[in-house]
Amino acid sequence: MDKALSVFAEKGYKKTSTDDITARAKCSHGLFYHYFTDKDDVFIAIENEARDKKREPYIINWNDIKEKGGYDGLMMLTDTLAKILKGPNEIVEYWLVLSRDNFSLQYIPTVENREEDKAILLSLITKGQEDGKVRSGDPSQILQTMVDFMVGALKRRVSKHSQKFIIYEKEDIAHMFTK
Repeated sequence: MDKALSVFAEKGYKKTSTDDITARAKCSHGLFYHYFTDKDDVFIAIENEARDKKREPYIINWNDIKEKGGYDGLMMLTDTLAKILKGPNEIVEYWLVLSRDNFSLQYIPTVENREEDKAILLSLITKGQEDGKVRSGDPSQILQTMVDFMVGALKRRVSKHSQKFIIYEKEDIAHMFTK
């Protein structure tokens, strides 16, 4: 599954084929289909593994973020994003797959609440603006900047060409949207 995850991270979910997965894993199609029905099945297995307790620090708790609201919720999110960027490679690859295509992940079978997550983020930005702690401007553009940053940082982190990676702290990420 680690090989499949690295292919998903590199090519994106939609562009990854079972041929790509079997080639990276150096296994036959027969062996692949013995364990999985298709790439969706592999991704669901990866998703289930990601819910393992050892990965809990890297899971975004949308309920807590929503409850905090506004600026505090955004800061809670940036704390998790900073942890993800500092996490093990498989965590970074997993989040790269989920973050790719700027929240348009409806083709990934396990990601059905993506629009709800986007709505939560937009409401946090709007509330933060009302409280005077978040930059003024179109909340959708601020959100897009955050997503673009995260996808770019994740890509750089897993890039085989990147010799050094700047470790982003919570404050570095928050600087994108705070006053």
